[in-house]
Amino acid sequence: MQLPSSDIQCYEELGQGASGVISRATWLNNPHRFPEHIAIKIYKGEVTSDGYPADELDACLTAGVHQNLITPLAHILEPDCTALVMDLIPADYNNLGQPPSLASCTRDTFTQGQSFNASQAAYIIEQMHDLVAHLEAKKVCHGDLYAHNVLINRDGHILFGDFGAASKYAHLSAEQQSGIRRIERRALTYFEQDILGLVSQS
Repeated sequence: MQLPSSDIQCYEELGQGASGVISRATWLNNPHRFPEHIAIKIYKGEVTSDGYPADELDACLTAGVHQNLITPLAHILEPDCTALVMDLIPADYNNLGQPPSLASCTRDTFTQGQSFNASQAAYIIEQMHDLVAHLEAKKVCHGDLYAHNVLINRDGHILFGDFGAASKYAHLSAEQQSGIRRIERRALTYFEQDILGLVSQS
């Protein structure tokens, strides 16, 4: 659903990445009765280090609704503003992982002392497997499946975000689609290994 930017009032910045700035927002005009408190990601320009904002927006909207995705509500496409309007994430969610370091290279790092019991780890992994299957059904490749792009709350529920590297692949050949799914599944395997590596042995 496309909406005008004049419908929304932005407040404090919540975070930012390569492609845009995320802020808390509320509605000035809400005819569709969306939740009052929302978040908005305003893209930084026509092209960012992640690629084209329009492609990220398209992939995110195509991925649709899933219990482990931040729910997209609407988008804004104006000459001076390209943005995604989405659910505001509750304050009790925190980053599951931290970005890779020079030592870990391509693997995520984690907070010192961070650990899970076996059932908690299994629940996290189960949710991510279900989410990847959902994205495959939509023919969307996230392209950046890392724990540092995942938020988690005290109940172990995860939310997966940051579609900056995502792409749609329905137009590709069956062989190419299979290759993309293998790459995403490999990333899922590494994610699973990282989570299992945090299981406390005590």
